[in-house]
Amino acid sequence: SLHDALPIWPRYASLPVTAYKAIFPQNEEDVVDKEIDMIIENHQEEKFYLFEIKHSKEKSESQSKWLHDTNVLNRISSDKNKIACMTILYRGDTCLENDLKYVNIEEYLTILHKQGINAVIQLIS
Repeated sequence: SLHDALPIWPRYASLPVTAYKAIFPQNEEDVVDKEIDMIIENHQEEKFYLFEIKHSKEKSESQSKWLHDTNVLNRISSDKNKIACMTILYRGDTCLENDLKYVNIEEYLTILHKQGINAVIQLIS
């Protein structure tokens, strides 16, 4: 599945990074668990790259709801400057919409495989 294939970023990285999925269990205020599909943490630069992975070709506001959730972001890092970017990986065209980067999943994987991590960072930044 897409979710299983994507956390291969660290394999291509020359920097110390960790890839993981973050699930935040519901609490009194939340009706459902919240999750970020993939977080790449660059330990050297102390930066976080957040990804939502979608199977759709279409964009919708619901795809980024946890990327804009203040409670989720605070649990990842209390310093907002440490969140380097927030990206939706999906099957549609790569574009920027409402300050959110949408990246075609095939383009992402091709660049990662052929050009490495620095090219991916340029793509999503």
